Parts: sequence; C-alpha cells; structure tokens
Amino acid sequence: MNTPSAAPPPTPLLPARASAFSAAELAAHGGRPALLTANGVLTYAELAGRIRACADILGTERRLVLLAGANAVEAVVTYLAALTAGHPLLLHPVATRSPSKN
Repeated sequence: MNTPSAAPPPTPLLPARASAFSAAELAAHGGRPALLTANGVLTYAELAGRIRACADILGTERRLVLLAGANAVEAVVTYLAALTAGHPLLLHPVATRSPSKN
C-alpha cells in the first residue's frame, strides 16, 4: 500500500534575520558620527545604545509599530529599533502645515 508523503513545511516569508544590521554592528563604529543634528553629533555607539533601549521598550513579542515619520533623532531611533527587533513598521506622515480652507 502506497502512503502519501507529507507535504514539506512552508517556506517562511522572511529569513530568520530580516534586518540588515544590528545595534551591535552599529556600535562597532564607535565614536564616528552617525547623525548630525542642530544640537550636535550622535555617535554610532550612542545611537546603538538608544536603539537597544528603545527595542527593550518595544519588547520581544512581535507587534505592529506605528511611527510618525519626522525629521527627528527619536524617529530614526524608533525606526531602527523596530527593524532590529523584528517588528513590522508602518510610517505615518506628519503634517507640516495645516490643511488649506476652501
């Protein structure tokens, strides 16, 4: 009697490590400038520390992160933390001016 073979397991949609970098890889660049702001320079080591802290706040349970896209250090940190922690991310545009009245 011929028994049907079991179907192969499904292929994951994403590889086990979907992000292109980690906070540790950023930290390896040490004191080199990562972000230049009006308030000064944020080094790769400082950026990595902020990313790790933000990723800890986001937690390990996969969740959708909604981020208001802004030209701000915290937006960059949150974006990178969500990606390195494996969370899906949805960017929401920030209104830069009030809507015109017709």
